[in-house]
Amino acid sequence: MSRRSSAAGLAAILAAVCPFACGGGGSTHDTGGSDGAAPDGRGPEAGPEAGDAATDAPVDGPSSSSDAPPEAPAADSGDDATEAGKPPLVVLFGGQGTDVVGDTWTFDGASWTPVSTAAAPTARADGVLGLLGSSNVLFGGFGHGGITSDTWSFAGSTWSQVSPGASPSARTASAVATLAGRIVLFGGDADDIGADVLGDTWTFDGTTWTKLSPAASPSPRFGATMATVGSSVVLFGGSPPGGGALGDTWTFDGTSWTKLTPATSPSPRGGASCATVGGRMIVFGGDTNGMSDDGGVGYVDETWAFDGTTWTPITTAVTPPGRAYAAMAPAGAVAVLFGGLRIGVGPLADTWTFDGTTWTEVSASGPSARDLPMMAPLP
Repeated sequence: MSRRSSAAGLAAILAAVCPFACGGGGSTHDTGGSDGAAPDGRGPEAGPEAGDAATDAPVDGPSSSSDAPPEAPAADSGDDATEAGKPPLVVLFGGQGTDVVGDTWTFDGASWTPVSTAAAPTARADGVLGLLGSSNVLFGGFGHGGITSDTWSFAGSTWSQVSPGASPSARTASAVATLAGRIVLFGGDADDIGADVLGDTWTFDGTTWTKLSPAASPSPRFGATMATVGSSVVLFGGSPPGGGALGDTWTFDGTSWTKLTPATSPSPRGGASCATVGGRMIVFGGDTNGMSDDGGVGYVDETWAFDGTTWTPITTAVTPPGRAYAAMAPAGAVAVLFGGLRIGVGPLADTWTFDGTTWTEVSASGPSARDLPMMAPLP
């Protein structure tokens, strides 16, 4: 049960979904097999076929059903952003398309700009990236060297590796948020096949990782969403050991985890994306079959908001096509959504913003098509 897909399995799925080189590939928990389920796409072998198919995908407008999203143009130099003089709002690193990548980009609300750095983390996907004071902190993920446990800081246009005395074990698909001047990290997958799933809580103050021992905690999981709402961190969903989906909601105040019982909540899902906008946690998409070997049929295009007490579904006239494993981060008064994975298309390269009420697609060339990128607001 590996989330790392095989090229042969993916080719079979592409032929089954569309024999005329339409985009293909679903993000699932297991490697695709002869039953026609799509491979997962959560590892560096997630094949050139997936990325190539996405490049050739038919171009359609935004949709809330089965239409493919429009293909983003190839990356440019970002001169428009420089000429406009807009400050960058978010930073994006890595992900996987035809392979894992290690590029750095910033987005100012209208344009993407590639950032050249003297040093950088190794190419990887499915790590976590958060904001801490005047810098961003990256931890973990998977790349060609396997699953990582290194910590990096990004400030201005410079990546610097941090060497804390202790740190969380190597893992992918953790959840992260910022609370009271610390990065809070929960859970993840230690073997990238869903067998060794973690349920530990760590904090990072910019220098030191500290493992906490709260009296109660969410069950072990990977692929959960987590964001800051008021004076607490909110965690929702994810996948338990062996796959499947969770739909519980928890808050963490810096010391204690508390399980909530809202009257209504999103259906169980893993691989969703989230960001805080207007004091609410906004959750988009995900796989309602819990990052399992479902061929992507569980991918949704739902938008939900959580205010710390109540979950509210948000209906919009236009919505990004359903997907899982996209990057999402707050950017001023809006959230930015980029990329992800969609069945029948493969890795995506579209950019959207959400202001709490309305989704808007941004026509901006930028990063190549990818899923599992890491993105966070800039200071």
